[in-house]
Amino acid sequence: MTVSQHIPVATLGVPRIGRRRELKFALESYWSGKSPAADLLATAKALRAASWREQHDRGVSKIPSNDFSLYDHVLDTVAMVGAVPARYAWTDGEVPLDTYFAMARGN
Repeated sequence: MTVSQHIPVATLGVPRIGRRRELKFALESYWSGKSPAADLLATAKALRAASWREQHDRGVSKIPSNDFSLYDHVLDTVAMVGAVPARYAWTDGEVPLDTYFAMARGN
């Protein structure tokens, strides 16, 4: 029996950017129009999966969820609760990525 089988191990999450700054490069590529949103979202998905896998492999038994953000956790909350300022002309439903990043970058 190992210690991790008896003592729960938890983390608060891991840096979302990736070991080789993959998220940064995917964001810059999307913002510049060099890659589609699907590529950005695929990179984000792969980073989340890698973080969960690494934590599991290192013996973390209480792996956090919802600790990832494409930009900022406060902005995620704004989008989640629909507190989008009127100037972005959002009406209802999921906040589009372009609107999300417009808010993030002050456009």
